[in-house]
Amino acid sequence: MRYRELGVLEHDRNRATPGVTLIVRLRGKGAYLIGMNGEVLHEWNFPLVPGNHVYLMENGNLLWSGQSEENGPYNGEAHSRFEDGEGPSLKGGRGGVLREIDWDGNILWEHVNLDQHHDCRRLANGNTLFLGWECQRRSKNTPLAGVKVHHFV
Repeated sequence: MRYRELGVLEHDRNRATPGVTLIVRLRGKGAYLIGMNGEVLHEWNFPLVPGNHVYLMENGNLLWSGQSEENGPYNGEAHSRFEDGEGPSLKGGRGGVLREIDWDGNILWEHVNLDQHHDCRRLANGNTLFLGWECQRRSKNTPLAGVKVHHFV
């Protein structure tokens, strides 16, 4: 696997769908718009690590989900949102920042929520939908019938 190269490694014109491809490297700080022949058509650079989801919207802007500085990149260690450590452990999938970014890299819109998961969608009405964590103390959780307490987060 040649994972360090950027561009088109193999191209079968008879099987390829015409258009461009948006590529975001895992834990990288950039997004690349790649043409059919492997040329980099445009590059965006981000100050924060993306949450592995960046979408090219119809207007040419990016809808970007990133890991906030407060959440930091996931380093394999879990931590609790509560000082006493009782709450759920936040592991991979932490986000914290949603942004709409124009072609020139300007931030047009931003929403910060430390409990935001790593993915989002822009809805037809212009609203942005995202998943989030709801941190609760284990002592306040009420397991459902048949669900073991250690599965309840």
